[in-house]
Formats: sequence, structure tokens, C-alpha cells
Amino acid sequence: MGFHFGNIYFSILGSLIKNGEKKKAKSILDSALFSASRKTGISCSSLLLIIFSKLNIFIEVRKIKSRHGIHMVPILVDYKRRVRLVAN
Repeated sequence: MGFHFGNIYFSILGSLIKNGEKKKAKSILDSALFSASRKTGISCSSLLLIIFSKLNIFIEVRKIKSRHGIHMVPILVDYKRRVRLVAN
């Protein structure tokens, strides 16, 4: 699986949307990316790639119920879940 700019961008955008105001959330995200891009000299897609790779979310701990109780189990995180965790 490769890096897809749209997946991360739209996941971050989805986490910013409040009360269905997509235009406002899109303008906030775009202005933040463009100002960071201007200050660093790095493209917006490269900035999202850097942010995504720096967070390094590979393992998630989940509660698994069994007959004998509840256990905390480490689970590998797939690509779609990593994008969602980065966005939130």
C-alpha cells in the first residue's frame, strides 16, 4: 500500500467537520496547509506524508472479552485504521 494524499486529506477534513459545515472545515485545513507549506517550502502533500510518517501508529491495544474475563491485547493496525487515527 502506498501513500494516498486524498485518503489522509479527506480523513482529516472529515474529523474537522462540525454540524455539516464542510466548506468552513475545508477552508481551515487548506489555509493551515498552505501557510505551513509557504513557511517550510515543502508541498502540501509532502507535509501530510511527513506528519503521517512521524506519528508511526502501528499497534493498538484493544479489550477482548472471553469467558474468563477481559484481556488487553495488542493488535497490528492496518493502513486504513492508521489514516483514521492520524486524522483524529
